[in-house]
Amino acid sequence: MHNHPDLQQAKQETYFFNNDHKYLELGYDWYLNMYKFPTHDHQMNYEKTPTYYKSVRAQPRIKAMNETVKLVNIACDNVRRTLSRFLHLQHGVGTGKFKPDKLEGFGHTLDEFNRLAGAKNLGN
Repeated sequence: MHNHPDLQQAKQETYFFNNDHKYLELGYDWYLNMYKFPTHDHQMNYEKTPTYYKSVRAQPRIKAMNETVKLVNIACDNVRRTLSRFLHLQHGVGTGKFKPDKLEGFGHTLDEFNRLAGAKNLGN
């Protein structure tokens, strides 16, 4: 998938506005370093952090930085989102970024995830 030439995505999901360490300690300099310098006048930077919509801190912090910022909330199929979350957590556990208990309730393998998801869907 290629982005529109006027759109420049951040280097990663920043979780900046809902993370006290990043917002209060690392600050705007850290956040702005997540972006490449625009190559032309009409280029817009954007990021995609999936948890801003449910954060009570994120929206006022975004507005305090820039009142003209536009937020776009994209919803996806719940099944895809749940599987995506499981795979993200599994990768994090595998790389040591997360502790194994992050997978509690999801299962530690895809087979266990499927078994648990099927049992919950059937009311078991």
